[in-house]
Amino acid sequence: MSLLPRNAKILEYKIIDHLGSGGFANTYSALDTNLDKKVAIKEFFPLRLCQRGAEFRVEAQPGKETQFHDFLANFIEEARILAKFDQPNIVKVLRYFEALGTAFIIMEFVDGKPIGDFFAVEHILGEDRIGRWLNGLLQGLETVHAANLIHGDIKPLNIIIDRDDKAVLIDFGASAIYRSAFAAGETAQERHLSPNYAAPEQLAGAAGLDHRVDLYSLGAVFFEAVTGDKLTKVRESGDDVGRELLRYRKFYNAKLLTSIVRAVSEDPRLRFPRAQDWREHILLSPSERLGAFYRRRRKAIAASVVFVIVLAAAAVIVERNNIDTRNYRYKLFASSAEVFEKIRQGEDFRDRLRDALAALDTYEAEYNGHTTRLDPDNLITGRNNLAALTGVTEFIAETRRQLAGAERNLASRQENYYFDDYAAILAASERVIQNFSSRQIGYNRALLSAFIEDQIVAKGQAQGEAIDPVALDELMTQLEGNNDPLALDALVSVASPIVEAFLAEQARRNAIAALEALRAKTISDITILADKYAKNSRYGEFAALIDEATSAERPNQLLASRQGAERLAREIDQARAAAAAKRAKIKRQSEIRTFVAVIDRDMVKVDRGVFQMGSNQHGYSRPPRAVNVLPFYMLKNEVVNAQWDECVKSRACKARNTNSAANDPVTGVSWDDVQVFIAWLNKQGGRFNYRLPTEAEWEYVVRTYGYVGKELNSGISSVTVAQTNNGGFNSIVGNALEWLDDCWHGGYVGAPDDSRSWNRGLQCDLRVVRGSNWQGEHDINVGNVAYYRPFGLPRSEGRPTLGFRLAGDLKQ
Repeated sequence: MSLLPRNAKILEYKIIDHLGSGGFANTYSALDTNLDKKVAIKEFFPLRLCQRGAEFRVEAQPGKETQFHDFLANFIEEARILAKFDQPNIVKVLRYFEALGTAFIIMEFVDGKPIGDFFAVEHILGEDRIGRWLNGLLQGLETVHAANLIHGDIKPLNIIIDRDDKAVLIDFGASAIYRSAFAAGETAQERHLSPNYAAPEQLAGAAGLDHRVDLYSLGAVFFEAVTGDKLTKVRESGDDVGRELLRYRKFYNAKLLTSIVRAVSEDPRLRFPRAQDWREHILLSPSERLGAFYRRRRKAIAASVVFVIVLAAAAVIVERNNIDTRNYRYKLFASSAEVFEKIRQGEDFRDRLRDALAALDTYEAEYNGHTTRLDPDNLITGRNNLAALTGVTEFIAETRRQLAGAERNLASRQENYYFDDYAAILAASERVIQNFSSRQIGYNRALLSAFIEDQIVAKGQAQGEAIDPVALDELMTQLEGNNDPLALDALVSVASPIVEAFLAEQARRNAIAALEALRAKTISDITILADKYAKNSRYGEFAALIDEATSAERPNQLLASRQGAERLAREIDQARAAAAAKRAKIKRQSEIRTFVAVIDRDMVKVDRGVFQMGSNQHGYSRPPRAVNVLPFYMLKNEVVNAQWDECVKSRACKARNTNSAANDPVTGVSWDDVQVFIAWLNKQGGRFNYRLPTEAEWEYVVRTYGYVGKELNSGISSVTVAQTNNGGFNSIVGNALEWLDDCWHGGYVGAPDDSRSWNRGLQCDLRVVRGSNWQGEHDINVGNVAYYRPFGLPRSEGRPTLGFRLAGDLKQ
C-alpha cells in the first residue's frame, strides 16, 4: 500500500481524499482540524526508492537509503524556499514537517480544475483568456527561477484554474529531485517525466539543465491549449509546429503564437532565456522591450560611462602633469617621506577595511550556519521570527557594499594623491562599522533567543518533557532585556546552561504536576473501591490507604497505595467468594444427604430363599438350576433422571441430552456410566453399599413377587405410574430394560449356585440386560418374561430404552 487511507490523521491534518500521485510524491486533500480549513498535502514518496511499512511509516528500500535521504533533504529544502513565495500564480506553501519517516508539505487548497479540463470542453479558449493565463504563469516562473529552482514537471494536471479564472502552478514535487537526480545521471524513465511536456534535453538525461526546460513545458501546454493536440503527436506526424499554430491566427495574436513556437524549440538556445523575456515579448512593444533591456543593463552602462569620464579626466591630468587643486601640495611641495607615510596610512586603512570585509564574511557564514539549523516549528512563543532573522543578510550585504565601496574609494584616492580625503572616507567607514557593530549586538541576542527556544523545544521533545509556553515566554522576555555583548562563537556556550537550567526546571515542574495528577487519579481509584466496599468490615483500611496517597512524595508510593487498595479489594472478593462457596458446599451436602436418604428409604429388603432359575424353553436359559438366594436390598423404582442429575451436579456423571421428565427412568446410559454413578453414590455416606442387581436376584424378585402385565407394553412411563408387584417393586420387568451386574454367558453352564454375580468369563465386555422393552426386537411374552435372555449388550452401549435399578447390602 503506497497511499495513506482516508481519515488518517497526521498532526492536526485529517486525510479526506487522494488527489494524485507522481514518481516522487502523493497528493491528498485534507482538513486542518485546528482551523477547520481544507488544505492540500504533498507527501514525499519516491516510488522506486521506498515502501510503506508498519503503521504507515515510509521506509527506504534496502540499498537505496542514501539516495532516499538525499532526495528527502532536497524536498525539505525546496519546501523551505517555496514557503517564502507569496505570488498569486504559485500555490502557497503554508508549512512543512517531517513525520512517518518522510516529509509533508502543507499547501493552500486551490479550488478549481486542471487547465486540461478546459481544452476538452472549449475548443477555442480566446486570446484574452490564454494571454492572461500565460502572463500569470510566467510571472510565477519568474519568482521560482529567481530562487534558482526548476519546477521540472509542468503539465496540464499541474496547472489549476481557480474559481477566479486565475492560473495557479502546483506540484513542485519533481523540483526537489533535480539536483540529486541529474547529479546521479539517471534516465528520464527513472525521473518519471511526462513525455508529452518534458523538454528534449530532459528526456535525453542531459547534464546542466536550466530554467529553459520549464519554458519548453509551458509552451507545450499552451500549444495544446491553442490547437487541442499534443505537441509530441504533431512532431511525430512530421507536421511543422509553427505552421500548425499559425492556422489559429484568426483567433489569436500572431505574436502570442510565435512566442509559443519559440518556447518549444528543440534547441534550448533558440528559446527565451528567461520567463521575463517571454512575458515582455508578448506584452511589450519593440521600443518598450528595448527600454526594459536598458533598465536591466543600466548598471553596466553607468560603469562604462564612469570609465569613459575617468579616462577623459586622466587625459586632462596628464596634460597638467597629473596635478590638480586637490593633490598639488603633495605633488609639488611634500617630501617623499611625507608622501610615503600618507600612502602607508592608506594601506593600513585599506587593510583594516579588508579585515572588516573578511570579518563580515565570517560573521555572515557563522550567522547563517546557526539560522539554517533552526526549526521554525520549534519557535512556539511567537517572539522569534525566522524570516526576520534571515533578513539580517540584507543588512550585511548593504554593509559589505558600503565597505567595499570605501575600499575602492580609498584606492582611488591613494592613486591620485588625494590624501586629504582619507579622513572623510575613514569617518564614513567608521560610522558603517560602528552602525553594524551596534546592531550586531541586537542580531546576536535575537539569534541567541531563537537558538535557546529552538533547543529547549527540540530537546524537550526528545526527552519527552512538556514545555510550558508561558514559562518559555517569560524566559524570552528576560533574554530580550539583556543587552550584554555576545559573540557568535560563544552562542552555544552561553545558550547551553540556559537551556539545561530551563529544561531541568521544566522537568521538576512536570514531575510535580505528574505526581499531583497521579495522586488525584490514585485517590479517585481508591475512593471508588472504598465506596464499592463501604459496608465491609475492612472499609477502614481503604481510608488509611487514601491517607497514605495524600501524603505520598514519590510515584512509587502512590503506586504502592493503589496496589494495596486493589489487593484489599481482591482479598475482600476472595473472602466473599470463599464464604459463598462454603455456603454452596454446605447447601449441596445437605441436598446430597436428602437425596441419599430418599434412596435409602426406597430400598426394599428381599429375604433369603431358594428358586429354580432358567428354563429349557430357551437356549440361553439352559440348564435350569436351583439357586440359593442370599438376603439383599433392591430399589423399588428404576433410577430416574432427577436422581442421575444429582450426580451430574457433582460433576461425577456426564450430562444427558434428553427431553424426558424428572421422574422418568434414566435411559441411554451405558453399563460403564452406571458404574460411575454407583461409585459416586457410595461416597455420599448412605446406609448401603450400592451395586447393580445380579441376574439371579433380578429373576428371583420377578418369579417370587410377580409383575404387572401391562409392563410388557413398549414405551417408557414415569415411575409414578402404578406398576408395583407384590414385593413393592415398580416396573420390575419394564418400563426400561435394566442393566445387571453379570457378565454375559451363552447359558448357565458353570454358573454359581447362589445369587452372587457371575462376573468371570471371556465375554465380560458384554453385560446381561433383562426386561421386556426390546422395541419388538425379541419375542418376549407372559410365559417367558421371567427367564428369557435375548442377548448381552456391550458394556459401553447406551440404548434409548435401557436404564437400571440399584441393589445393595447394608454396611457392616
